[in-house]
Parts: sequence; structure tokens; C-alpha cells
Amino acid sequence: MWAQLGGIPDGHAGTEATIRVMAELAASPSEGGRDPEIVALARKIVEGIPSKDYLGELNAIFNFVKENVRYVQDPRGLEHVETPRRTLLVTGQEDCDGHATCLAALAIALNHGVAFRTLAADRSRPGEWSHVYAVLGYRDRQGVHWYAADTTQAESSLGWEPGEGYAKRDWLVVDA
Repeated sequence: MWAQLGGIPDGHAGTEATIRVMAELAASPSEGGRDPEIVALARKIVEGIPSKDYLGELNAIFNFVKENVRYVQDPRGLEHVETPRRTLLVTGQEDCDGHATCLAALAIALNHGVAFRTLAADRSRPGEWSHVYAVLGYRDRQGVHWYAADTTQAESSLGWEPGEGYAKRDWLVVDA
């Protein structure tokens, strides 16, 4: 299963429609973070991490997606988002929204918080959201901790943010 959002509205309404689909796919009981196979995969990824090392878990799932999901662009004129199940277990290829959705599903499978961050990253179109990535969070005795998680950039690591000066907006999916 996958979603193709052809003919989505322009601007903010189109971004909202895409984020809504991403959130639904990430939390899906049959295709996302509540799917038994995705839960099993998430647990396999973190099996060597000490218990309650939540930052270690986030790093592990971040690195897994970065290393195992190849970045590919959407077909021209089409917004395409596969289910995390299909991307993580079958195709291994997606664009930025697919990367973010897969990372969100793995975080949800481990009971961590998730948001999506949209960015106006194209300087020729400063009023448009042109990039998205996950923001992952966890709660411990010291409070709530959130980390940017852009797995599409070669230089990125958990907590890394794209350059300064970009407009951005966070879309909460699951609170930490």
C-alpha cells in the first residue's frame, strides 16, 4: 500500500494534506509503527542498546533509516508516500517525506514522540515548504528532549539541522 497525492492543493493546504497522510501512515496499525513487523524491526534495531537509553534508541533508528533507505525523488508532478512497512521491508527507497515517515514509524514502535518539521529550503521559493524531516523525542526524569532527525543529508546526524535562516514549522504527531 502507498499513497499518491496527485492534485493536492497548492501552498499550506497541500502541505497539511501531505503531513496528515504521513502521520496516518507512520502510526498505522497495519502498515506503520503499530504494525507487529515494524515493532519487531524497531526492537531488532535497538537490541544492543542498554535498557532505558532512549537517546541511544533514537540514534540507532536514525542510523538504520539513513543507511538502509535510499533517497529517490518523487515522479514529476506527483506526491508519493509509501507505507513504512513497504519502504522498510520491501523497496528501501523514498524521498524526504518517506524517510521522515519511516523514522516516525520506528519511533512510534518504541513509544517515542514524533513530529514532522517542514522547511522552506528552496531559496527561490521562500514562502513554500519544500523539505520535511522527523523530529524525535523522549521523556525521562530530566524532562522532554527533542532532536531533529534528517536522514536525507550525507552530513547529518541526530540533532543536526539544515542551515540557518530557513522558515520552519513543526507538526506534532505523538507527544513525548
